Amino acid sequence: MKRGKRVKPEVPVEYVLMVTPHVNERTKEKVTLIALRTMNEFTAFRYELVVDPAVDGRKITLLIQGLRAPELTLPAMGPAEFRYELPDLRGTYEIVVSKHGKAADTYGVDVGAGGVKILSVPEPRFSEIVNNKDDYRR
Repeated sequence: MKRGKRVKPEVPVEYVLMVTPHVNERTKEKVTLIALRTMNEFTAFRYELVVDPAVDGRKITLLIQGLRAPELTLPAMGPAEFRYELPDLRGTYEIVVSKHGKAADTYGVDVGAGGVKILSVPEPRFSEIVNNKDDYRR
C-alpha cells in the first residue's frame, strides 16, 4: 500500500498582540499600549495572562508565563489578557513574544506620531499582530 506524504498540520494562532497609540485614562498621558490576549475564550472566568515584560533598548520582550485566576471570582466570559503601557516610544522596535522561553515570534514595528506600522512578521508563528483596537477584539 502506497503512503502519501505526511503533511505537517498548521499551528493555529494562540495569541493576538496589539501595539497601538493610547491615552492613559487616569493621567491623560499619550502612551503606546502593548496588549496580548489569548484566542481561546474562557467561559467561567476572565483569566489574567501572566507576562514578564522587558525593555532593552529597541527590543521589547514579552515572556508568557501562563494564566492566573482572577482575584474576584465573579463569573465572566472572555480571553485572558495582559496590558502594558510604555510612554515615549518613537522609532523602530523589535517585539518578541515568547512562550515559556521556548518558542518565540519576533515582530518589527515602527512607532510614530501617526500610529504604529508593522514592518515584519515571522513565519510560521503562534501569534498574530494588529495595530488597532478593532482588529484586536475580533
